[in-house]
Amino acid sequence: MEKKSPLLAERIHYRSVATNMTFSAELLGKYNHTAMLSAVKRLPQIHPILNINVVQEDDGNIYYTYGKHYPTLRLYSEDTRVLIKVESKRSFSLKNECLLRIFVQYYEDYFSVVMVAHHIMGDARSIMILLNDLLELYGGKSVEAIDEPVLLPLSDQFPEEAKLSTRQQFYVDYLNTKWKKEKRLFSDKEFDKVYSKFYESHDICFESLCLKKDETNVLHSKCKEHKVTITSALAIWVLRSIYETLSDFFSKDMQVNIPVSVKKEFNFIPQRCVGNYCSNISLKYTYKEMLDFWEEIEWFHEKMTQKLNDNKEKYMSLNMMMAIDGSLQDAISFSTFGDFDSLIAKQMAELFNVSHSSSNIEISNVGQTSINKLIGKNELRDILYIPPRDLSNILTLGVIGFHDRINLCVVYDAAVIPKSKITDLVNSIMKICN
Repeated sequence: MEKKSPLLAERIHYRSVATNMTFSAELLGKYNHTAMLSAVKRLPQIHPILNINVVQEDDGNIYYTYGKHYPTLRLYSEDTRVLIKVESKRSFSLKNECLLRIFVQYYEDYFSVVMVAHHIMGDARSIMILLNDLLELYGGKSVEAIDEPVLLPLSDQFPEEAKLSTRQQFYVDYLNTKWKKEKRLFSDKEFDKVYSKFYESHDICFESLCLKKDETNVLHSKCKEHKVTITSALAIWVLRSIYETLSDFFSKDMQVNIPVSVKKEFNFIPQRCVGNYCSNISLKYTYKEMLDFWEEIEWFHEKMTQKLNDNKEKYMSLNMMMAIDGSLQDAISFSTFGDFDSLIAKQMAELFNVSHSSSNIEISNVGQTSINKLIGKNELRDILYIPPRDLSNILTLGVIGFHDRINLCVVYDAAVIPKSKITDLVNSIMKICN
């Protein structure tokens, strides 16, 4: 029987042109295709959210609908980096197909697994859970099934201090009222046109770098000494490197966006549940040339901690997404990258910092992976997280900890910043690290 659930926190991803997130894992040992096929078929039984599609009804609301799906599994022969780049811009049919794709390339003594998911199904930490459970099933382990989906509650069930201020609510009501006069729903055909147009003029690429064991140990030690987080340290590393290498592309005053999980704050959401449970905090930053490096990290950490401890700040982005008319959120892509001419849609894009000339950056840190290193007869050798290049940022840094090292991935638009300049950025980050 078909089952429906209205979507609010997920709506911002419905008509976005940058939604595909990717994890790439490399394992030592012989590849067992029969075991992988079995794991892929079992995964939707463990995570029923893999059976969902997304439809829009006449009232403009969107819903999960239930069918029966298996993720696609394809063996590939091209370079892994080429595959990831191609898949990062290949759209999903939200109405018809499973929103997870799995790719495998194998050699005699090792193999790679690439997992690509649509953001409307879950945030990055959730997709990492899917990768963990896929590999556990592949290795022959039993994995407990989860009752999904579990959506975030309505915003009126958020902590009292997390609710929108009177001024913020007034602005949301203003946007919704203005939009009601010109409200329209966009078709799949219209979205496909905007999606194609976007990727005709944008070249989304990525560069990865690794902090090895010694470098990671030093970073952990210094962060502990200065009582700061890895995210704070990496943010200043990247910001300083930007000003050394990419000053032509960024203003001196910048905004740093950091996704923040609120999953643990709701006891009814199982921790292995897949879904969108992130809000976002933003910090203004101005380059301080004379400030000591670790003093600057301490300053950034203090500002970040203040925002994280303030529920109004921490929930504001999520509150806005849940309160603003969903079809108006859809209009952002059509107004910014298509031919839809609407003043209220442009105001909406400005509110969410979506533009052709953004100089914001995002630090998306999924933390230390809990995936076991031993997978049956295989050994997990490496893992990389490639986030989507969020349209409110000119550059996104994906961060994942793996045993004794930290892997970083810089996602950027080569049509805006040349690859040679990103190479300079990566070299500068490593120089600061060393």
